Amino acid sequence: MPSKRLIITEKPRVAEHIAKALGLVAVADSRGKWYQNSEWLCVAARGHLLRLATPDELNPQWKRWSFHNLPIVPEQFRLIVPDTHRPRLELIFEKLRDPVVDAVVNACDPGREGELIFREIYHASGESKPVKRMWLPTLAPEEIKSEAADLRPGDSYDSLFASARTRAKVDW
Repeated sequence: MPSKRLIITEKPRVAEHIAKALGLVAVADSRGKWYQNSEWLCVAARGHLLRLATPDELNPQWKRWSFHNLPIVPEQFRLIVPDTHRPRLELIFEKLRDPVVDAVVNACDPGREGELIFREIYHASGESKPVKRMWLPTLAPEEIKSEAADLRPGDSYDSLFASARTRAKVDW
């Protein structure tokens, strides 16, 4: 069976540019649109599909603010999937788990927020396929083709992810 690489973008517009540059064809169902050809699949996340649980979702006693409860620092942060994002996330999970996919490419925005969005989705999927990074500061077709031909190891961006996750927890 021929293998494909799955590209996950943060925004639909980026997926469209990648599809055009790499010659992918649009496909859609009730959950949304994705792109594919014989080598690639590409799907857009549409921003944060998961969010940190609110204090009262972690502990009902934290629903009402009280100085006696401060500081509120959970033992473990939990991610929640809002109902409006569930179909899109299920589509991405389906593509991640497809046996034809042998590697996953993070093409979310170049920066810590894009790294966080991708990693939250990837970790929530439970997959362990190898991850590569496509760093796209511009959406010029030549740049997309160049990046696709020279993907970087995903773990090269672990510190960027750690920074984003820490910032999210501090903001919480």
